[in-house]
Amino acid sequence: MTSPDETAVQPHIDDLCFRLHQAATLVDRLVDTWLREHWALPAGQFWTLVAVGLREESPSQREIARELGVSRAAVTARVRALSRAGLVTVHHAPGDRRTQRVALTERGARRLAEAWQGLVAYQNTLLSGIDQHALGTRIDLLVDNAESAERARAATRG
Repeated sequence: MTSPDETAVQPHIDDLCFRLHQAATLVDRLVDTWLREHWALPAGQFWTLVAVGLREESPSQREIARELGVSRAAVTARVRALSRAGLVTVHHAPGDRRTQRVALTERGARRLAEAWQGLVAYQNTLLSGIDQHALGTRIDLLVDNAESAERARAATRG
């Protein structure tokens, strides 16, 4: 068995990327559990409602997938469940029968608003002692940097 090169960078449990992963995973799990317990709504479906509710016009399933960073298959499954629950409707885009657009129903809009209000209160307990404005600013910068890196990677791959 060969020993690691002494000059090589070794992973550390306090590495920022690892800690960020831990925090994101834990918060995601807590939010998912809270949404299921209080609204019988998995986090993936909730974030899909958010992605639909943020738009003035009904987004396509492809746009939702891009917004959430998930596959179109995942969005299709989520939209199907939300449609069965009466929270969204699906319709074809005018002039393009291949594109399906998603809209909130009145019930879906109410559910989103009420769940969002409760989630904000729960989120405040998770973020207790943290400067939320500063955290939000840093997260925005991190997302911008990651998107730039992703674009650069895609450009080099052709």
